Amino acid sequence: MRKRIKALSALLLTVVMLFSTFSTAMAENSDYRGHWARENIEKWVKEGIVSGYPDGSFRPNKPVTRAEFIAIVNNLFGFVDEKKDSFSDIPADAWYSEAVNRAAAAEIITGSEGEFRPGDPVSRQEAAAILFNAFRLSGTSSSAEKFEDSDDISDWAKLQI
Repeated sequence: MRKRIKALSALLLTVVMLFSTFSTAMAENSDYRGHWARENIEKWVKEGIVSGYPDGSFRPNKPVTRAEFIAIVNNLFGFVDEKKDSFSDIPADAWYSEAVNRAAAAEIITGSEGEFRPGDPVSRQEAAAILFNAFRLSGTSSSAEKFEDSDDISDWAKLQI
């Protein structure tokens, strides 16, 4: 089971960090045809995990935002409960507000100084911490030492690995 969780986490991080998605319209455009991740994109669109932008594009090489990443994670885990007004920078009518509110209720995100910064690109350590929390994994800050770049990992993220 642990190997499966690690494999799924690695796959999710790889795919998400390399291409972005989201909005309400399914990507009908051809901007991902010929892209190395085309098959995965089509599979995830079909499964309802990702979709495209309102203009019909998919933009597979665009960095993934924090809001987009949370929407993907929410689509994978199916969180239901919501914790509204968790962050001052999440408008109630934003396309991502429900996903962020659900992630806050599931306690997989905390934000910083009352803000979530939904439009910022999600960093590798942020994505790892969110997945760590979503899978309810446990570890210690010394767990991060196994990574070659552990000196570059923020202390807050080391507590999540």
